[in-house]
Amino acid sequence: MALIVKDRVQETTSTVGTIALVLTGTVSGFQSFSSIGNGNTTYYCVVGGTEWEVGIGTYTLTGTVLSRDTILASSNGGSAVNFSVGVKNVFVTYPAGKSVTIDDVQTLTNKSINLASNTLTGTTAQFNTALSDGDFATLAGTETLTNKSLNGTLGTTTPSTIAATTISASGVSTFSAGSAAAPAITTAGDTNTGIFFPAADTIAFAEGGAEAMRIDASGNLGIGNTTPSSFNASADNLVVGTTSGDNGITVVSGSASQGSVFFADGTTGGAQQAAGYIAYVHTTDYMALGTANTERMRLDSSSNLQFNSGYGSVATAYGCRAWVNFNGTGTVAIRASGNVSSITDNGVGNYTINFTTAFPDANYASLVNTQGSSTGSIVGEWGSYTSATNAFQAPTTSNFRITTWNSAVSGLADTAYVMASVYR
Repeated sequence: MALIVKDRVQETTSTVGTIALVLTGTVSGFQSFSSIGNGNTTYYCVVGGTEWEVGIGTYTLTGTVLSRDTILASSNGGSAVNFSVGVKNVFVTYPAGKSVTIDDVQTLTNKSINLASNTLTGTTAQFNTALSDGDFATLAGTETLTNKSLNGTLGTTTPSTIAATTISASGVSTFSAGSAAAPAITTAGDTNTGIFFPAADTIAFAEGGAEAMRIDASGNLGIGNTTPSSFNASADNLVVGTTSGDNGITVVSGSASQGSVFFADGTTGGAQQAAGYIAYVHTTDYMALGTANTERMRLDSSSNLQFNSGYGSVATAYGCRAWVNFNGTGTVAIRASGNVSSITDNGVGNYTINFTTAFPDANYASLVNTQGSSTGSIVGEWGSYTSATNAFQAPTTSNFRITTWNSAVSGLADTAYVMASVYR
């Protein structure tokens, strides 16, 4: 439904009372109301003797009826007229209450439009009084200014030059000529906040006099970064922060919710369908890593790494926490190691393995392997029993002892290859 105004539209009616007007024929020299179009609204005036009414009505082709939706003015004090018997004329008009008046110097006397009451209100202080040819105004809601310039000629929808437009709570405050560049849009009283266009096809958002976010011509978004495409234009659509300082992205969710980052292929119609994801579950305090929208690995609040490695869907994985491969003959020398700082040579076939980072407790398990011998088997044993003191050397959080035994001499013996690993 649209509001239509046509020239020289007039018919007769014999309607009595306050009901809708049944149109009975076109007055000679005029158009019929069918030119308004079925279902459209228009401004009307109906006159019969001393009775008259101006309002907004809807034309219906079936039955040739014009409803009386809104009464703007009437001989009944602004209310619907209870029309008497007799023929009356109905015609399209331009009501005074809906008109915009421009004086002889092209000044818009009423500056704002109240769309709720369909009235023009306000004072000249709300707009600049001098609106020059080429400037244009935009009306919100269903009110449309069809002619763009105020001197009566048809203007263009985009003027060649416009200046910065200040927006306040009471409406647009200024229109004036300016540079040909695209305008900045700022809030009243704060010229350091707003949207501006630093280059072609680029939109930037500023705060406190500094650019805070940018969308470039390729659709890359930079937050705290003015050149998001300079990192990896073919892959990085979102760049947060600069090359200096600490930067990050925070995913906020409720205390009993899960915060997630999803990775989707874009072919399944949903961001979480068949997706890989990284999630933090607040309720039980753990991080999860998933593929195909299914959890595959978990890091719990006790620093345990859990995943399905063949013995449970989220069972804790117990990895090798220390290992070493060393030459136990002559001067002891480490070939390679992990979390082992040094080897102490305690005597023939007796060594202490020292950890770089201490274990939380001494309740770990170890595995010792040694090189074979043509003169007898050499066996590596965990722990160390000293016959002189008749004492067993228990493991500690920082080290443990091992011995290598040669069956040919029935005693301890050095060997060239000693390999030990520790699990916890």
